[in-house]
Amino acid sequence: MLESILDLFFPRECPVCGNPSDRPGRHVCSDCLNRFSTVPPDAGIAAALWFDGTARRLIHEFKFRSQLHLCEDLVDFLEGAALVHYDVAKVDLVVPIPSVWFRRWLRGYNQSALLAKSLARRLKLPFDQSILRRKGLPRRQASLDSAGRAKNIRGTFRVPARKSAAVKGKTILLVDDIRTTGATLLEARKTLLAAGAKSVLALALAKTGE
Repeated sequence: MLESILDLFFPRECPVCGNPSDRPGRHVCSDCLNRFSTVPPDAGIAAALWFDGTARRLIHEFKFRSQLHLCEDLVDFLEGAALVHYDVAKVDLVVPIPSVWFRRWLRGYNQSALLAKSLARRLKLPFDQSILRRKGLPRRQASLDSAGRAKNIRGTFRVPARKSAAVKGKTILLVDDIRTTGATLLEARKTLLAAGAKSVLALALAKTGE
């Protein structure tokens, strides 16, 4: 109700076309929303969008330019992909891919954690961003080829001992922002399974065409 009143006096501008949004509580309007293309699951990893065109621009605004008001619009796509590709009723816990500490410090937030937390709230599921931790300072994945990405990310995740009980026997929905080769999500899934998780469902907001 409050959002509808605020939208009446302070219309939200669609970041895609610049027109007032006709979706209460959202910025992307209905016309622009319908222009996004979805991604079929691949290698056991589901993704909501192709990382190109307008989707790329919106995600970059959110990830690199602190346009955090776009989070709920982006989670609309994540939620849709989760409901289409997975049986969310069987999920026990939502966990984000952790960011490297100095990048999180420079940016001021972990974009994957923001997306995962909002998604968990919508699905009425527990959320815990302390389940996975990163070790070391790996190179940026974007600068590497497929083999280099897999090697670079190998062994960089861990589950703290105090969190082992929260993982054992659980079905976990693992969330990341952008999936390229899938190396990061696959390595994180391997770590969670080694820690005793029953199953790990991997979900990314967007997938590159590589």
